[in-house]
Amino acid sequence: MKSKSPEQKQRNFRRRVIAYGSIILVLVTAYKWQPNRFDLFPRPIPKPNPLRDPETTKFWASGTKILLITAHPDDSEFFVGGTLSRLKESGGKVYQLICTDGDKGYYPFNDTAATRAIRQAEALKAAHTWGVQTLQFLGFPDGRLEDHPEAVTPIIEAINRINPDYVLAFDEFYPPRVSHSDHRFAGKLAHQAVERSGFKGFFLQFSTRAPNFFVDISKLWDAKAKLLA
Repeated sequence: MKSKSPEQKQRNFRRRVIAYGSIILVLVTAYKWQPNRFDLFPRPIPKPNPLRDPETTKFWASGTKILLITAHPDDSEFFVGGTLSRLKESGGKVYQLICTDGDKGYYPFNDTAATRAIRQAEALKAAHTWGVQTLQFLGFPDGRLEDHPEAVTPIIEAINRINPDYVLAFDEFYPPRVSHSDHRFAGKLAHQAVERSGFKGFFLQFSTRAPNFFVDISKLWDAKAKLLA
């Protein structure tokens, strides 16, 4: 068996470094490009994490104003569709902000203009079904929402204009282990806006690993399914 010279061993080592390094670079780039995020070491859930009551009598009262902040046109129906249907029954007034324009522009070969138009039209139709008061698209790129001051400002303006009793948004602190980066940033932007606006009501966060308040929608599954459709 012929042994390799030091020069050959060095060349083979360099080739392995380049090959493995290229694979790692491709994987990291692909992870950064697509919008889903995975927490290898998620933030520990608080212990204890007792149930809390955000004045539910007021929450379900007729005329209560609620500002719903989501990332995408379909988030409200997926995450709180049953709650929204129940709020319509109770007479709650829900206002919605959707942070992105829904174009899914990070997908290759995607007709962003057509996708944007379809998803926004679907969102408006669904929102009128569950009784939205107003719906505003902030228009930031889908899949590329970030923590920028210009993204917080319109949310602060909406809080000051609407003066809601409750703000509903994604949980930025204890999101699902695998979740969309837009969801996390939408929650973060909402949290910043709540703090900076002087909001005095209840800030409720959904899509969380640390729930401490629950809404029974067992009788509203059909209504939620229709919203998703």
